[in-house]
Amino acid sequence: MSPQTVRAENLATNNKSIKTVSTSQQTKPQPNKLEPTQCLGVVLAGGQSKRMGKGEKFLKPLNTTSGPTNLLSITSMRLNQQLPDIIVNTNTNKALIEEHLRTPSADMPIISDMRPDFAGPLAGLEAAMHWAETHAPEKTHLISVAADSPYFPENYVTSLIEAQSKTSSPRSAPKTSPPAPIDTQIILAQSDSHIHPVFGLWPITLHEDLTKALDQGIRKIRAWAERHPLKTHQFPQTKINGKDTDPFFNINTPEEWQSFIRKEQQRQRLKA
Repeated sequence: MSPQTVRAENLATNNKSIKTVSTSQQTKPQPNKLEPTQCLGVVLAGGQSKRMGKGEKFLKPLNTTSGPTNLLSITSMRLNQQLPDIIVNTNTNKALIEEHLRTPSADMPIISDMRPDFAGPLAGLEAAMHWAETHAPEKTHLISVAADSPYFPENYVTSLIEAQSKTSSPRSAPKTSPPAPIDTQIILAQSDSHIHPVFGLWPITLHEDLTKALDQGIRKIRAWAERHPLKTHQFPQTKINGKDTDPFFNINTPEEWQSFIRKEQQRQRLKA
């Protein structure tokens, strides 16, 4: 891929059952088998951080002695360690994002929503699909993460790809039905009984349908995802400073931010 900085232009106009599966080089893609080289990672950071008060929560300084200096750096680096090609979706000033990421936008393209109304993560997925079709046509799927979830699993990408290759069909399908083709099936992350819709694997072939859904006023990820073949993938708890923690723990409030800071400070002390 030859990444380049793109800001999508704002546009003024214009139930299926879920099945849970468990986890336990470039090659030529095989039918119904997805390869990492076919996937584009996207960090979704397009929200307004209303519950955090003023400023962008994912750019707040961590005041740590080493390592990433903000949430966006943590999540983008964590995803980039698992996928070579990633982009960042945000509606914040691009120059500000580049300054905080300390990464040339040519190495990590920064794109904005194609809609002016802060339409949520679905609008971020729409913008990412549009960018992929235009600038990385070899990519067939997106793998998304939330910018405010710093502890998502280190095997997140490989686990979703492996889950996608499972041959079992959704529960709603007859037992004799073939598995859903990879160009229509969505995989969402799950921990315990909680499904995390912002964390998922998305066929780019669904771009047109997603745009239509957004035009119809749909804003909830689950409401759109459940229109299509859908499975979830179960992730176990992760250890943070010796304690079991939801790997998709996210930060929405000042209290959650303080809890995260305490975790990071303790991690720094344990590393010292």
